[in-house]
Amino acid sequence: MTIEIVQAQASDLGSLLEVNLQAFGPEEGPTIVELIKNILLDSSAKPCLSLVAKSANNLIGHILFSKAYLVSQQGESISTALLAPMAVKPEFSNQGIGKQLIKVGFKQLKQQGVELVLVLGHPEYYPKAGFINNAIEKGVSAPFAIEERNHDAWMYHELLPNCLDGFSGQLKCCDSLNQAEYWQE
Repeated sequence: MTIEIVQAQASDLGSLLEVNLQAFGPEEGPTIVELIKNILLDSSAKPCLSLVAKSANNLIGHILFSKAYLVSQQGESISTALLAPMAVKPEFSNQGIGKQLIKVGFKQLKQQGVELVLVLGHPEYYPKAGFINNAIEKGVSAPFAIEERNHDAWMYHELLPNCLDGFSGQLKCCDSLNQAEYWQE
């Protein structure tokens, strides 16, 4: 199966929302779909990077990165992207499509000058795609407290090697994600 990872187009919106709905299921899917719509309209999330995975012209995966900053108490900042959400149609899961979406996303974000990518997600999955568990230990605070039992789910990937060395700060994310409900894992 040939997979093509490309920038999402306005014409892809319905299909990418459907992919997320299927991937997250009836309980979480509607909330995720609403979140995606909000992020795409949120000026504080710009520039966003929205990529889709296609096979035989069928949209089978989606990933969204929104603009963010990691800000120290001294006011220094690191250009950051927040990955939220990522989805692959259930019948195509466990085939490496999510990792391909992440890899292409990393490359494009690095070209845009982004230094750091953060995600609050599955602590066993994302390290396979280059993330390091427990960003809190590295000095990276989320906008809202993450329960200690979920610290491994708060992860980072340095696009600029060693950008976090000697740096600690709090994530400033887009308005759409700056709500406590999105920081529970």
